[in-house]
Amino acid sequence: MEAKAFSPGHITCFFQICDAPIDPLLKGSKGAGFSIEHGIITKVQVTPSDHTSIEISINGKVCEARVTETVVRLALDLALQKHGQEYDVKIIQEMQIPVGAGYGASGAAALSTALALNQALNLGLTKNNSAQLAHISEVTHKTGLGDVIAQNRGGIEIRLKPGAPGYGEIDIIPSECNFDVVCGSVGKIETKEVLSNPEKRKRINEAGDKLVKELLNEASIHKLVSLSKKFTMQTGLASPTVIRTIRSLEDSGFPYCSMVMLGQSVFCFVSEKESKNVCNIIKECMPNGIVFVSKIDNLGARLI
Repeated sequence: MEAKAFSPGHITCFFQICDAPIDPLLKGSKGAGFSIEHGIITKVQVTPSDHTSIEISINGKVCEARVTETVVRLALDLALQKHGQEYDVKIIQEMQIPVGAGYGASGAAALSTALALNQALNLGLTKNNSAQLAHISEVTHKTGLGDVIAQNRGGIEIRLKPGAPGYGEIDIIPSECNFDVVCGSVGKIETKEVLSNPEKRKRINEAGDKLVKELLNEASIHKLVSLSKKFTMQTGLASPTVIRTIRSLEDSGFPYCSMVMLGQSVFCFVSEKESKNVCNIIKECMPNGIVFVSKIDNLGARLI
């Protein structure tokens, strides 16, 4: 039994940590961001067995992937309850986005795995119920709070109420998406370290507290980027390289740029004809970094 699913990557522009509830389905974040066409494709192969085994490979290499493995185990528990059967599971993932750099890789891996396993194991879950498995794994491992609900929906989202799909609430900023998203990354920021640091949490929540209301008063890409820059500077999360890259883009006439949360990364909205110029500017500022061009994904996670 096989199935394949895709989840877009996701870029958070600003956020507020909302992880006080004990129930992981109620944990999450408020904030805003957008999904991109670069993401993760997951193929699952399941075979009935007398014992459970799990193998995960990423870009052709067998490896440990704790967030994805947790999703698999949650799905297998449901399969055992429904079918009274254990399975050998192989997870084969193709990653199109950097890991740990703020592009929602762990959420995309977990979400695409959940959707594919729901299909392959005939669990009979709705899309939201499948996505809840991914959200539970994310918040349990402290690798993300709001990526899954955003990736499940797609588009340019405002996260109004924290929680998993079916519990949290989002709204969408309409966009024709006739532009490129140029992304550059020079390193990682460990989400778990930030979420566990009291001083950083305080700065993030103080900066992000009122930004959702500001964006709702003017729901536009221009306002989204403006608030993203405000959040970036107030939280102090940006490295000198990230700040220098943003300044270089602005000085070169590309103002729709900001930091990717949470990563040593930047994004820039630009017309297709100017994307090459923006790539070159970012490469000059991040000579050892990764630069790629994507677009907004309006479809969200899905079977393929």
